[in-house]
Amino acid sequence: TPFSSSSSKKSQGFGISTIIATHNRQSILYAIEQMDALGIAKDDPSINFAQILGLCDNLGHALGDAGYNANKLVLFGDFEEVFPWLLRRLDENQDALGATVAEADLLMSEIRRRCFGS
Repeated sequence: TPFSSSSSKKSQGFGISTIIATHNRQSILYAIEQMDALGIAKDDPSINFAQILGLCDNLGHALGDAGYNANKLVLFGDFEEVFPWLLRRLDENQDALGATVAEADLLMSEIRRRCFGS
């Protein structure tokens, strides 16, 4: 499988770590299934999920709430330096744009619930 048990070699002194850097919900679910199949604990320090801060934050929060190691990449620097990099990442990963639209729908639902009680 693309997801291997190499992270379990940590106990043998290899110090291998895996970062699953994706905004794709299906990829995250697949990784979780593989972790379960390989007997890797949710909080194993050698497995980390990561997304860009501000994109698919609902996925990162859900992972953290469920006990997985969830990280956010925080962009910093001058706008002229950061913006082209961010545009390239968005171009590479169109899933993040679609997920952000879905996240906006979730946020609007939560705002309506808090303001109007339904």
